[in-house]
Amino acid sequence: MDPMKISSSLLIPVLLLGIFCTAFAFDDRFASVSEVRQYLEAKDNVQMTHQDGWTIAHDAEGESVWTFTQDDHPAHPAVFVRYVDRTAGERRLKGWGLCEADDRACEQLNEHFEELLDQVRESKSR
Repeated sequence: MDPMKISSSLLIPVLLLGIFCTAFAFDDRFASVSEVRQYLEAKDNVQMTHQDGWTIAHDAEGESVWTFTQDDHPAHPAVFVRYVDRTAGERRLKGWGLCEADDRACEQLNEHFEELLDQVRESKSR
């Protein structure tokens, strides 16, 4: 399987949210991908699943979906999160990522997640 390809089934939680999407921004709340994983594993309401080698964490309380790269991915370790931002009376899908691999692999992964969000935008505008 192509390590840059993410199954479209990973988009389902995002599509079900029925919200506007914005591009990924980066956030420095966490110092490392392992710190993100530890944070999620310590939360009671987070469900961790595995799809095609990717680890997906669904946080119902935080209305977020976290996607961790598979071990053999060129951008591993990395995590991207999509979450619902409820400011100004609107619901917007926002996201950020943390990637500890080399710059090019991280850029490619970011571009891939941007493309996935574009797919969500297109499906919502139909």
